[in-house]
Amino acid sequence: MNGPIVVAVEDNFGERELLGLAVADASFAVELKVFESGKEALEYLHEEAISDSGRANRIALVLLDFNATGLSGDKVVERLRADPKTRLVPVAILSGSAREADLRRAYEVGANAYLQKPVDFIEFTRLIRATVEFWCSNNRALLN
Repeated sequence: MNGPIVVAVEDNFGERELLGLAVADASFAVELKVFESGKEALEYLHEEAISDSGRANRIALVLLDFNATGLSGDKVVERLRADPKTRLVPVAILSGSAREADLRRAYEVGANAYLQKPVDFIEFTRLIRATVEFWCSNNRALLN
Protein backbone atom coordinates (compact mmCIF):
# COMPACT_ATOMS: atom_id res chain seq x y z
CA MET A 1 0.00 0.00 0.00
CA ASN A 2 1.28 3.46 -0.87
CA GLY A 3 -1.40 5.56 0.78
CA PRO A 4 -1.12 7.66 3.91
CA ILE A 5 -0.05 6.06 7.17
CA VAL A 6 -1.84 6.71 10.47
CA VAL A 7 0.06 5.71 13.59
CA ALA A 8 -2.10 5.13 16.67
CA VAL A 9 -1.25 4.49 20.31
CA GLU A 10 -4.04 2.87 22.29
CA ASP A 11 -3.61 0.52 25.24
CA ASN A 12 -7.28 -0.53 25.39
CA PHE A 13 -8.00 -3.59 23.23
CA GLY A 14 -11.61 -2.61 22.48
CA GLU A 15 -10.64 0.90 21.43
CA ARG A 16 -7.83 -0.49 19.23
CA GLU A 17 -10.48 -2.61 17.49
CA LEU A 18 -12.75 0.43 17.05
CA LEU A 19 -9.85 2.43 15.61
CA GLY A 20 -9.31 -0.29 13.03
CA LEU A 21 -12.99 -0.35 12.09
CA ALA A 22 -13.19 3.44 11.82
CA VAL A 23 -10.10 3.71 9.64
CA ALA A 24 -11.24 0.82 7.44
CA ASP A 25 -14.49 2.74 6.92
CA ALA A 26 -12.68 5.85 5.64
CA SER A 27 -13.49 6.96 2.11
CA PHE A 28 -9.98 6.04 0.88
CA ALA A 29 -7.21 3.56 1.70
CA VAL A 30 -5.20 4.31 4.83
CA GLU A 31 -2.49 2.15 6.34
CA LEU A 32 -3.05 1.96 10.10
CA LYS A 33 -0.21 1.06 12.46
CA VAL A 34 -1.49 0.53 16.01
CA PHE A 35 0.79 0.29 19.02
CA GLU A 36 -0.04 -0.48 22.63
CA SER A 37 2.58 1.92 23.97
CA GLY A 38 4.05 5.28 23.13
CA LYS A 39 7.53 3.77 23.31
CA GLU A 40 6.72 1.28 20.53
CA ALA A 41 5.22 4.02 18.38
CA LEU A 42 8.24 6.27 18.88
CA GLU A 43 10.56 3.43 17.84
CA TYR A 44 8.51 2.89 14.68
CA LEU A 45 8.32 6.60 13.87
CA HIS A 46 12.04 7.03 14.41
CA GLU A 47 12.82 4.05 12.14
CA GLU A 48 10.52 5.42 9.43
CA ALA A 49 11.91 8.94 9.74
CA ILE A 50 15.47 7.77 9.18
CA SER A 51 14.72 5.15 6.53
CA ASP A 52 15.44 5.73 2.87
CA SER A 53 12.10 4.27 1.80
CA GLY A 54 10.25 7.57 2.01
CA ARG A 55 7.59 5.99 4.25
CA ALA A 56 8.04 8.75 6.83
CA ASN A 57 6.70 11.16 4.22
CA ARG A 58 3.51 9.05 4.18
CA ILE A 59 2.84 9.46 7.92
CA ALA A 60 -0.19 11.71 7.79
CA LEU A 61 -1.26 11.54 11.43
CA VAL A 62 -0.36 10.21 14.85
CA LEU A 63 -3.31 9.47 17.14
CA LEU A 64 -2.26 9.28 20.78
CA ASP A 65 -4.15 8.07 23.82
CA PHE A 66 -3.47 10.84 26.34
CA ASN A 67 -3.40 8.41 29.27
CA ALA A 68 -1.69 5.45 27.63
CA THR A 69 0.11 3.06 29.94
CA GLY A 70 3.81 3.72 30.24
CA LEU A 71 4.70 6.73 28.11
CA SER A 72 1.70 9.06 28.12
CA GLY A 73 0.49 10.92 25.06
CA ASP A 74 1.90 14.27 26.15
CA LYS A 75 5.35 12.73 26.65
CA VAL A 76 5.21 11.16 23.19
CA VAL A 77 4.31 14.54 21.66
CA GLU A 78 7.23 16.17 23.50
CA ARG A 79 9.63 13.60 22.04
CA LEU A 80 8.19 13.91 18.54
CA ARG A 81 8.49 17.69 18.65
CA ALA A 82 12.07 17.50 19.98
CA ASP A 83 13.25 15.42 17.00
CA PRO A 84 13.77 17.44 13.79
CA LYS A 85 12.74 14.42 11.71
CA THR A 86 9.32 14.06 13.37
CA ARG A 87 8.59 17.52 14.73
CA LEU A 88 6.17 18.41 11.93
CA VAL A 89 4.12 15.20 11.93
CA PRO A 90 0.49 16.05 12.81
CA VAL A 91 -0.59 14.70 16.20
CA ALA A 92 -4.10 14.35 17.60
CA ILE A 93 -4.56 13.48 21.25
CA LEU A 94 -7.46 11.17 22.14
CA SER A 95 -8.73 11.37 25.68
CA GLY A 96 -11.70 10.52 27.79
CA SER A 97 -10.92 13.60 29.86
CA ALA A 98 -12.72 16.91 29.54
CA ARG A 99 -10.40 18.57 32.04
CA GLU A 100 -9.08 21.91 30.89
CA ALA A 101 -5.66 21.10 32.40
CA ASP A 102 -5.35 18.05 30.10
CA LEU A 103 -6.47 20.04 27.07
CA ARG A 104 -4.00 22.82 27.90
CA ARG A 105 -1.16 20.34 28.44
CA ALA A 106 -1.80 18.67 25.09
CA TYR A 107 -1.57 21.96 23.21
CA GLU A 108 1.37 23.23 25.25
CA VAL A 109 3.50 20.25 24.20
CA GLY A 110 2.57 20.70 20.54
CA ALA A 111 -0.49 18.58 19.75
CA ASN A 112 -2.42 19.69 16.68
CA ALA A 113 -5.77 18.53 18.06
CA TYR A 114 -7.40 17.30 21.26
CA LEU A 115 -10.30 14.93 20.73
CA GLN A 116 -12.51 13.86 23.60
CA LYS A 117 -13.44 10.20 23.16
CA PRO A 118 -17.20 9.73 22.92
CA VAL A 119 -18.59 6.94 25.10
CA ASP A 120 -20.87 5.73 22.30
CA PHE A 121 -19.00 3.44 19.91
CA ILE A 122 -20.80 4.78 16.81
CA GLU A 123 -19.85 8.34 17.73
CA PHE A 124 -16.29 7.18 18.47
CA THR A 125 -15.92 5.59 15.03
CA ARG A 126 -17.45 8.69 13.36
CA LEU A 127 -14.97 10.94 15.17
CA ILE A 128 -11.99 8.79 14.19
CA ARG A 129 -13.14 8.44 10.59
CA ALA A 130 -13.69 12.22 10.24
CA THR A 131 -10.32 12.97 11.85
CA VAL A 132 -8.46 10.52 9.62
CA GLU A 133 -10.22 11.81 6.51
CA PHE A 134 -9.34 15.39 7.40
CA TRP A 135 -5.66 14.79 8.12
CA CYS A 136 -5.09 12.25 5.35
CA SER A 137 -7.14 13.78 2.59
CA ASN A 138 -7.99 17.42 3.15
CA ASN A 139 -4.99 18.66 5.09
CA ARG A 140 -1.80 19.71 3.34
CA ALA A 141 0.90 18.54 5.72
CA LEU A 142 4.39 19.98 5.80
CA LEU A 143 6.50 16.83 5.82
CA ASN A 144 10.20 17.16 6.61
